[in-house]
Amino acid sequence: MSQINWSRVVTGGAVWFVSYNLLTGLAWLAFLHRWGLPSFHPLLGAPQTPSTGRILGVLLLTLAMGIFAMWLYAAIRPRYGARPITSAYAAVGLWLVWGLFPSFDSFTSLIAGSLLLELVCKLGVLIVATAVGASLYSETAV
Repeated sequence: MSQINWSRVVTGGAVWFVSYNLLTGLAWLAFLHRWGLPSFHPLLGAPQTPSTGRILGVLLLTLAMGIFAMWLYAAIRPRYGARPITSAYAAVGLWLVWGLFPSFDSFTSLIAGSLLLELVCKLGVLIVATAVGASLYSETAV
């Protein structure tokens, strides 16, 4: 049995953070800005310039979510193996908690097509970012 390598979880979370923000920006520029979907990322498409405190808060929350994603991957890795599909499982779990459920309050304010596009883009971004972060993870032997 092995234990979670916390230094790799934090490192992978930091890499997840960078890749998530880059991919989110690209997805917003490529698809989502046309519909004006600020909920995809709280800093993109906002009607006014966000304050420094809001920017810092969102970035810290995103970093925490990256570390959580890597912890989730490390927790399920012994059961599912060190395969790319395992990082996709972790990303889908993260998407259910962070991407899908918070979007339910948007159903009344967004048309169904744009909400679906937002959810699909967020799932894709989470899968790729989690795979990138998980590629750095390795466990320590006990």
